[in-house]
Amino acid sequence: MQEVELRLAVPPAARAGVSQDLLRGKVTTEVLRARYFDTAERCLASAGISLRVREEGTRRVQTVKVGGADAMRRVEHEVELEPGAEPVVDVRRHLDSPAAQPLHDALARSADGALMLQFTTDVKRTRRIVTSRGARIEVAFDEGRIRAAGRSLPVCELELELKRGPASALAGLASDWITRRGLWLSMSSKAERGSWLARGDDRVAPVTARTPELEESAQALRFLAAVLTSCLHQILGNAAHVAAGRESDEVVHQLRVGLRRLRTALRELAGFGADFPETWEATLRAAFSELGEFRDVELIVPTYAAQIAAAGAPDLPPLQTSTRARRPRTTVRDPGFQRVLLEVLACSLQPPPAAIDESGQPPLAKPMLVSHLHALHRRVVRDGRRFAALDADRQHRVRKRLKRLRYLSEFAAPLFSQRRVERFLAAWKDAQDALGDYNDLHIASAAYRAHAAKHPAAWFAVGWLEAGKKRGVKRCARALKAAGKATPFWER
Repeated sequence: MQEVELRLAVPPAARAGVSQDLLRGKVTTEVLRARYFDTAERCLASAGISLRVREEGTRRVQTVKVGGADAMRRVEHEVELEPGAEPVVDVRRHLDSPAAQPLHDALARSADGALMLQFTTDVKRTRRIVTSRGARIEVAFDEGRIRAAGRSLPVCELELELKRGPASALAGLASDWITRRGLWLSMSSKAERGSWLARGDDRVAPVTARTPELEESAQALRFLAAVLTSCLHQILGNAAHVAAGRESDEVVHQLRVGLRRLRTALRELAGFGADFPETWEATLRAAFSELGEFRDVELIVPTYAAQIAAAGAPDLPPLQTSTRARRPRTTVRDPGFQRVLLEVLACSLQPPPAAIDESGQPPLAKPMLVSHLHALHRRVVRDGRRFAALDADRQHRVRKRLKRLRYLSEFAAPLFSQRRVERFLAAWKDAQDALGDYNDLHIASAAYRAHAAKHPAAWFAVGWLEAGKKRGVKRCARALKAAGKATPFWER
């Protein structure tokens, strides 16, 4: 069976309110105790699979879950066990299920395939069935702990599971809870958090971009839905880490990449069968900028400060930037940002009906993409040839257009020759790296210019950075000129 659910984190300040809301209807409460198993190499967790045996009152159930096509869906297969002695986990119980092959493939990567207890969970679950937007949804409030290797993590979350009706109704109900109680999306399952705990390593791997799953003959609307799903995979995975306080530089960076990819999709694919509210771009742009300010404060400026000191700069008091960014977790938990993510999710699950072209059929994505790719490419090549003569704003525009060209090419990859797409993107990599370094020099230079108003010794840093910008312009111009000679993958 396919499980369709969303998970929301419940902060301490919202616990009483969430309980109060649930108790307005008929609820059931039970204690759930589960043991999770994996190989010594954690092959199941690496494949996005969980395997558990759980006590549910008088029942004992063995369950396997496998990640699905989008953020809300998972393949789930459960087997009720005979009462009596302590049950032994046995993967053969899932042989006739859709999870059998992924489970087999994951275990095949283990040296011996032996399963061992990794962690346990003890949760009190209060649940209620509600009807919302034509759907029947189970709302479950979980409170408890995850335990492994003498360590533990608290559990306090709301799970919304679709029992019947359109999947988009889950997004709508989640938005209601976010607005009313200040919750936020938490895409990390108990199995994922338990696996981190069992490893004894608090670091988490950032979620990187995933190529949309598409066939070459995909219609425009199908292409759009797949691209939105791909963007949300990266955004929701990293946003969940950030909201939980795991704000590593790379996780924040990958979240910004995901947001830029989504903004590219909304800009370049607006004619592919859906109208996007203007509020989406405004909200996503604001979040992207705030996360960028944090990156500037925490990473870019300190990196250049060390280089400037090594170049012989006079002693300076700590650099104070003109604005201090909000913590990334604050940006990500913002209800307005969370609601936009849910609206995009609903659009990806249930896009509007496809338009019909002159032939009486929904339009294909490929010809439309070629038009968009060609227009972007032409502007980047044109401005790349005269990059050194452009003012700073237009130079920055070249960088943004090149990023859009890259992301749109990555979205389009399944519809074209993979080798040609990879060759095209590789040709532009040096230019993208050069433009990125040049942009960082501008950020650091602006920060030191502001610093020099109170500390004249900072003019040394400004001069050092300006010299770097002159070299950077030449590097960008050379790289853009060379990349402009690459044959576009969409041309025969």
